[in-house]
Amino acid sequence: MMKKNNKSAQNDAKGAPSILNNLADSDRITETARTALLSRRWISLRLQIYLGFILVFLLAVGIASVMLHTMYQVENRLRLLQSVNDYVIEIDQARRYEKNYFLYGTNLDDALEIVYEAKHIFERQNEEFRNILGKESHRTVIENLDNYRNLLERLSKLDLNEKETSKYQKSKDNIEQELRRQGHQMVSFSQDLMNKLRVSVSSALLRSRMIHIYFLIFLLIFVIFNGYILGNRILGSINRFTRYAQRIASGDFTPIMPKRSFRDEFTDLAIAINHMIEMLEHREDELIQLHKVREYSCS
Repeated sequence: MMKKNNKSAQNDAKGAPSILNNLADSDRITETARTALLSRRWISLRLQIYLGFILVFLLAVGIASVMLHTMYQVENRLRLLQSVNDYVIEIDQARRYEKNYFLYGTNLDDALEIVYEAKHIFERQNEEFRNILGKESHRTVIENLDNYRNLLERLSKLDLNEKETSKYQKSKDNIEQELRRQGHQMVSFSQDLMNKLRVSVSSALLRSRMIHIYFLIFLLIFVIFNGYILGNRILGSINRFTRYAQRIASGDFTPIMPKRSFRDEFTDLAIAINHMIEMLEHREDELIQLHKVREYSCS
């Protein structure tokens, strides 16, 4: 009996260093896994989610700014269009008064007043009209207005000073021809300005619609792409840790090693699981030791 007890003690003494060696190897492997997990560069999952929302917000702010700018342009073009419409009305009214004068000898002063009002309307939006028409066309419109006004003033002076002279009718005919030519040019340029403004307003509205469409398409693509990346990253990690849990439940206590080139919040979970595996191995070894001590005591 004494020999049997001595033999068991000798086996336990041999087994103890083996267990200690296994624990040391396990600790070394766990520490190696921890170092490998932490040595990768950090790419935060939370930061990626925040950045996704921030980018969507910045896109929304950017598109809102563009839309406000476009709406401002449309409003400005509509305001200019109204001014041009008023200008065209004044020019047409001046031409009617001009014709009344040559037909009935009336409304000459009214025609002069209307021309002054037309020029005032034009000068209020002088810079905008120059941008739309171009410098050459803009200068031509101003010159036509000035020439038309000068001709009306000459005609008024002619009625006052030379109506009874022999040259009156000839001078009046010459001024009439020049007035018709200048009036035709004024109407032509005013219609050209009106058409250009209408095209500008249509272009601005079309641009606004296209910006809406392109933004919605881009936002949809960005949301799908960002959702796909985040989904793969999160669900991939969850599936991977599900397999780790199944492996540990089956009795395989191999520490979790890096699977990707970067670390994130799941890395902390992997380190915690490796620590749990290490503690389980220690508890298992303690139970084995306790079991052997009990067997030795009973024997």
